[in-house]
Amino acid sequence: MFVKAESRGVLAVTTFRTYGPNECSCTITGVASGGAKCSCLGSQGTDCTAGGTLQGIGGGGQEFSGTFTVADGKVNSIMVTSPGFKYVSAPNVKIYNGGDGCSGVEFYVTRLSTP
Repeated sequence: MFVKAESRGVLAVTTFRTYGPNECSCTITGVASGGAKCSCLGSQGTDCTAGGTLQGIGGGGQEFSGTFTVADGKVNSIMVTSPGFKYVSAPNVKIYNGGDGCSGVEFYVTRLSTP
């Protein structure tokens, strides 16, 4: 029997993980929205002197890429440049190139496309 896997791409990435009901979300600076039961855990990093590129590892898919910029030593924006495809779960997003000096920053997929 052949079972077709859902094929999804990465639509959004941030530096904070969201905790709470589905309507919760976090900004890149860690501000929670969506109600009193929402919270954010993460960091924009410290000591960043350069932006860089991101790649996705795992999740069953391929070819996700993104870029990030920094200001005042922190990650201040993230752009998905290629959502990739065939993701059945969110990949781990890591710095692929650049990110000079960045420490303590992690990237979280906040939205995958609908198959």
